Amino acid sequence: MGREVKRVKAGFDWPLDKVWDGFLLPDKLRSKPCPDGGISCANGETPARAWVGTIARLLLLLDDKQALERGKLHPYFDGLSQPYGYRDGSYQSMPVPSADIVEFGTGLAGREASFLGHDSIDAWTAQRKLIKAASLDDEMWGLCPTCGGKASLEAYPGQEAEAESWKRSEPPAGEWWQVWETVSEGSPVSPAFATAEELAHYLADNRRTHGGQGEISYAAALSWITGSGWAPSMTFGPAGFQSGVESSLMGDH
Repeated sequence: MGREVKRVKAGFDWPLDKVWDGFLLPDKLRSKPCPDGGISCANGETPARAWVGTIARLLLLLDDKQALERGKLHPYFDGLSQPYGYRDGSYQSMPVPSADIVEFGTGLAGREASFLGHDSIDAWTAQRKLIKAASLDDEMWGLCPTCGGKASLEAYPGQEAEAESWKRSEPPAGEWWQVWETVSEGSPVSPAFATAEELAHYLADNRRTHGGQGEISYAAALSWITGSGWAPSMTFGPAGFQSGVESSLMGDH
């Protein structure tokens, strides 16, 4: 995701920063939200299944390597009752989980946690395992009976099939040059120009277009436009955070 050069038809003047219509599913093909949403449907799940998912995420937070290395629990556990053990003649709260909690988290999620912890895919896996442990169908139990787990309903018969067959369409192609952002679905961030040279002048004069804070030269901008024509949103290196265009042109300034 970042910036890319597109070749568009002469005089193309789609509004800057507005997502191109061809990249957006038409409103008529959009499903209706489940009428039970917020009442008995939580994104296609009953409140019971949603609560199991919440418990699954809490269990995986026990396997928080960064917190455990500090001898602490994840902050979400602050204020919760802790397990007690009998020690030195009295019941005392237990310390943070021992190292074998990592085995539990890995087993529940199906893989080890990254340095950022377990992600939403791990939580989904853990939720299904908990449902299975209750001898229930982990695919069907707890799905909203109204929407069948989709969190939406067809706006009209056959709407879902039409939406699935819909394909993105690019802006009309041509010989003109334009810079687009690809962080969202995709929208132009520069006017369209008849030549690469005109676009390079614009890019050199407008930092916002290439997403950075520093300046880039006309020659460097032209090299990028007629070269790869694509760059990530941002990079980090010896020069600190830079736009992808800036970093791809290092040495050409």
